[in-house]
Amino acid sequence: MSPTGIAFILLMIVMSGVLAYYGDIIGRKIGKRRHTIKRLRPRHTAALFTALFGMLASAMTITLLLWLSTPVRVMLLEGDRLKGEINALKERNRLANESLGARQKELEETRGEVQTERKKVQDEQKRLATTRTELTRLKNASTALKRQAQLVRVQLAQVKAQFNSLKPQYDRLQADVGKLTTQKTYAQTQYAEIQKQNLDLVQKVDSLKRQAETLKGDIERQKADIEDLKKTKTQAQEAFDTQLLQYQRELKSLQTDVDDANSELARTRQVLSAFISGPGNASRVLPIVFSRGDELTRIPVGRNLSLAEAKNYVLAGLEASANQAEARGAKGGVEGQRAAFLRELRDTKHERTISAEEQIAALAQRLAGKNTEQVLLYSALFNSFKDEAVLLNVQIVLNPVVYKANEMIIETRIDGQRSEEEIVSVLTDFIQNQLGPKAIKDGIIPEQGKAAPLGEIPPDDLLTLVRQIKGSNRVIRVQFLSLVEARAADKLKLEFRLR
Repeated sequence: MSPTGIAFILLMIVMSGVLAYYGDIIGRKIGKRRHTIKRLRPRHTAALFTALFGMLASAMTITLLLWLSTPVRVMLLEGDRLKGEINALKERNRLANESLGARQKELEETRGEVQTERKKVQDEQKRLATTRTELTRLKNASTALKRQAQLVRVQLAQVKAQFNSLKPQYDRLQADVGKLTTQKTYAQTQYAEIQKQNLDLVQKVDSLKRQAETLKGDIERQKADIEDLKKTKTQAQEAFDTQLLQYQRELKSLQTDVDDANSELARTRQVLSAFISGPGNASRVLPIVFSRGDELTRIPVGRNLSLAEAKNYVLAGLEASANQAEARGAKGGVEGQRAAFLRELRDTKHERTISAEEQIAALAQRLAGKNTEQVLLYSALFNSFKDEAVLLNVQIVLNPVVYKANEMIIETRIDGQRSEEEIVSVLTDFIQNQLGPKAIKDGIIPEQGKAAPLGEIPPDDLLTLVRQIKGSNRVIRVQFLSLVEARAADKLKLEFRLR
């Protein structure tokens, strides 16, 4: 039931009670006054007035409700008509629901077709987005290539300018070559004389050594004679002592001569060595292929190797070094000799020569049985020119883990509002002057004589990093991390992270 109907019923009940109360009061008053209407008795007259008052009150109540409440007025005056209209509306609603169900079925079918068409449109949009991305990438690549082409043109102009400035120096060098050829002829003459002097000195040293050995034998014999004479002749004692002192002085003098001859021989050998490795050699007019200390190759070595395995590692390093030297233009000095080899060493303490085979065995002995990772480093012992053999120096160095995978090495801050050229310059300067020294300080072993002693950063990765920094348009932290685990002898592989 609606709130209006409930209010109407409650109001009727309340008004009926109120009117009944006041109608009874009025009826009693009329009855006490004994009023009559025509032939009615006073009691009936009072009852009639009481009924009329109740009817009047009900009429007033209904009239007031009809005036004040529109729902009551509509219910009382138009109730039947509205009920018919409601029934008609219910029938129309039922027909509309049936029509709506049919339309919903049609709508579901249409919705399926729309979903199919929408999926096709989304696929086309994805292909269009991919095409736009590729087009943008190609435009960026074209812009970068144009920029690189401009840089190459500038560098080419600089190279041409340097060539024009170096041409007079080249002419002077050609003149110097003629002078060096003359000096070479003179040096060869000096070399022949030095060889002759060296032979004479060697012969003199051998002669002095033989004289010294003879004197030592004489002294020993004289000592024996002295012992015998002590037993027989006391007077001859002083004579033999004097002769012994004389022999000792002569021996000391001969020993001094031997030392002087050895010193002269050492100086001669130094002169010969300086001549062999100096500018008098014909190949010294050719380019240097390896400077002193330049690395030819490195061989990482595992743990707990047998002696045979260690020797194979050493030989493999020598083979790789020889191949590297030949690729640079070095050549072996004698038939069967490779372009890079171990020279014989002189053991002055034990007065003997250490051959290359003995050095290889010693290196293998140092590698074998070790429970740590190591690396063999093969480098040039002296400056080596084209068409010369390279004398090798071999070192054994520990090869521990320096950086773990994804470990940060160093970081810096770069302003993304700068131009791309400035960002490239800042990055290059930071990598050369801070990242490289930091890695070496942490334990990474650089490859001496190489253009990139610690490893190279791919140009595409560097270009991507520059674009990301430029795209941030603010001061940004750039972190350099090791992409994989890096040991001391490994080349650095870097990963970049922006913060």
